Amino acid sequence: LGSVLGAFIYTRWVSPAIRPKLPGLLSLAAAVPLLLCYLQPGFVTSLILFVVSGGLGTVALMQATASLTLAVPDSSRAQVMGLSNTGLTTVVGLSPLIGGLTTDSIGAQATVAAFGTAGLLLAVPLAISWHRNIARSPERWIPGDTTPSNRT
Repeated sequence: LGSVLGAFIYTRWVSPAIRPKLPGLLSLAAAVPLLLCYLQPGFVTSLILFVVSGGLGTVALMQATASLTLAVPDSSRAQVMGLSNTGLTTVVGLSPLIGGLTTDSIGAQATVAAFGTAGLLLAVPLAISWHRNIARSPERWIPGDTTPSNRT
């Protein structure tokens, strides 16, 4: 649900001109709701937190992938995207295993919060790097034509 809502809102209401600047911030923001699981929220609150985190994470991944696709030279784009998707698929496949083992030790809510902490710690240097790269060579990451497509 969060992925669908996040993608819809992002593609409809976020200007294409600023989208390439957002993956770092969105990645940071996606981890923050998971940190609230340290407070042991109830079922409904947890669902809301997961929807928000999922929506932010989805749009961060969507935009990072789109920006990477535009920034990579045509001659190596297929290889880069293949490696990127392989890495993503591997991480997505290992996460439930690691999450399950961790949950057996510390419980579900603490595991989700720990994943949020890990996500935040990993996202900070990546967000800084993303910001620096955008500032250093915006023409590489931000497409020249940012006119929204005609929607019917």
